[in-house]
Amino acid sequence: MKSEKWWYEIDQLDPHSNLRSEKISTGMGRYLQNFLKLVISEKQPFIIDKLLTLGKKLNNSFPYRDTQNLFNYFHDNFLEDDTLNFDLSSYWETINVSLYYIMKGKTREIYRKSLFVLLNKSFFDTFDQYKFLEEEIKSYPNLYSEYLIHEQLRIYILHYLFVEKRC
Repeated sequence: MKSEKWWYEIDQLDPHSNLRSEKISTGMGRYLQNFLKLVISEKQPFIIDKLLTLGKKLNNSFPYRDTQNLFNYFHDNFLEDDTLNFDLSSYWETINVSLYYIMKGKTREIYRKSLFVLLNKSFFDTFDQYKFLEEEIKSYPNLYSEYLIHEQLRIYILHYLFVEKRC
């Protein structure tokens, strides 16, 4: 509904309706000014679009096969109490929950639940014990694809929060 209202407002800015009474440059100038006001009043449309686009890609299942293969190949590098699947899924869940709060207009929850602190670091910066895998995950396509989607989401979420705080 809001989208329809927005387009209706843009249609009302039609510079051609002003051509008879004004110079073209004046009509176009007013059109541009009014259009920019509408775009500015929309809350970060580019970032929201990116978040929605990336959010749609999150329907994949957790890449257990890739993490198991990774664990088998680098078995000697893992400590006994390392839980890669749990750490990775909980980290990704932090990103997913933050995306949910943004989409619901509840960004205060991100700060209230201290998710913002967790979002400031990448997975490998948060979990130093897995740093040796940072370059290796590229060889595991499903894991790497999910990792990239979540990292991009994390960056856009931080960008959104930063711009929101500045406005």
